[in-house]
Amino acid sequence: MDAPYRSRRLECRLPRTPSKIAFAGFFIALLLSARPAFAIVPQLIGPFQALLSIFPQVLLALLGLLGALFSARYWRAGLRAQLQCWRGRPMTVAVLAAAVVLAAAWIALAAYSRNGPDTLAPITAGPTPASSASPLTLQPAPTAAAEDWPMFRFNLRRMGAQDGQPGPAQPGVLWTFHDSETRVADFSSSPAVAGGRVFFGGANANVFQRTGSITCLDALTGQEVWRTPTDQQVFSSPCVAGGRVYAGEGLHLDTRSRMRCLDARTGRILWEFEVASHAESSPTVSDGRVFFGAGEDGLYGLEAESGKPLWHRPGYHVDVSPAVDDGILYAGSAYDRPAFLAVDAHSGRVLWEKQLEASAWGDPAVSDGRVFFGVSSASLGQDQGPAIGKVFCLDARSGLELWSFRPEHGVGGSLVSDGNEVFFGCWDRRVYALDARTGRLRWQAEVGSVVYSSPALDAHRLYLGSADGRILALDRATGRRVWTLGLDAWLGDKAEVIASPALASGRLYVGASANLFLCLGEAESSAQP
Repeated sequence: MDAPYRSRRLECRLPRTPSKIAFAGFFIALLLSARPAFAIVPQLIGPFQALLSIFPQVLLALLGLLGALFSARYWRAGLRAQLQCWRGRPMTVAVLAAAVVLAAAWIALAAYSRNGPDTLAPITAGPTPASSASPLTLQPAPTAAAEDWPMFRFNLRRMGAQDGQPGPAQPGVLWTFHDSETRVADFSSSPAVAGGRVFFGGANANVFQRTGSITCLDALTGQEVWRTPTDQQVFSSPCVAGGRVYAGEGLHLDTRSRMRCLDARTGRILWEFEVASHAESSPTVSDGRVFFGAGEDGLYGLEAESGKPLWHRPGYHVDVSPAVDDGILYAGSAYDRPAFLAVDAHSGRVLWEKQLEASAWGDPAVSDGRVFFGVSSASLGQDQGPAIGKVFCLDARSGLELWSFRPEHGVGGSLVSDGNEVFFGCWDRRVYALDARTGRLRWQAEVGSVVYSSPALDAHRLYLGSADGRILALDRATGRRVWTLGLDAWLGDKAEVIASPALASGRLYVGASANLFLCLGEAESSAQP
């Protein structure tokens, strides 16, 4: 076949109208600007999301392969035929040039929204977002910090606050962190702050596998101190005790997961303990022992220093973080055996058990001889249609129900108590405050999105994240919105906050989806009288 004949065949195949050319340009631009999607528990990041994240590279590789399959003579002939088609058609050339320019602009905009500026994010005050914000001057950094964060949300009341210092009344973003070793990452593990460092877990992905990591940052600067890879995604929130970091791995679909103990200074693995199911639960360290839930494998108590198993309580599905008070461990069970139980922390013997109508997903809080927890018939990440949701207050010694409260949807986060009130976020897009003694409703605040995050409390405000990618501060007495920080400047429409904020030395630390971890501090302007 001679070249002229081949050119005539190419002429028939190549796009000849402005509409076809414009469509092709916009389609290629759309593919090149594809951004990774992010899922949540039971799978934080899957292979499909990882594939989307590298789609531009895959597309370019395919184009290169096609180019290699055909000779330069073939392409020269095709180009010559196409130029003959465009001769005398200035409108076609103009439309093609416009399509190329618009495609380039689309790609640049997508890259900007994916990477985001590493500066102050839009900050709003009150219940409605403001259109802009002025640059803020930040106060000097805090000084010393506590050395331990021994359980999820720091203490038995799950207040998420390391000390009595108030959080930001007018926030500024002090620093942000992105995992430089992977493009697709999710920080839905709630942070622990101890010894001037921040510890949290992550979920990483590529096309072929889902892995994770435990990361340590300098709390002052956000610089990475160490990062320890894990075999599975990490949703478990670390705890820190005695210079060691404890964290599990795995999600609902995982098996043969491990609980790990790391050196807090170096990240070196000191011991690992494998369970039959997953170690999604956030561990608790008390009296030289570490306690955690292992999904379908029940509850475990290990020696904190060596990882030696002390007892195992099978027959329950436990994903919550146990609370241990005065030698008694409290934990909820889910799925086929929804229940709440009290276990002797030394022997693993069940002291009492309360049967429930829905899974106990809410991590228990203990205050003044009472235990508070929430239940839901839905699971995190599933369709949020109608579901059973309830909050319980039980006598810690006997398991006797003292009161209950039924919101309009499930409760999956930790309940927080200050002794007088109980605070919690709900999947009905509200945050609630109840009287701790009677269960009577003090206030409820509509926040406009599902709330998976557990609040962190100071003397005046509570801080939490929303599923649509915002960090909120509410007035503790009334529930009024004090400020809102949207993460769309970094993450676009992929922003999501499942993790619970940690408050330490006046700074708020919180992880988010799409490879973003933030530290918020008080703006100097708000501190002026």
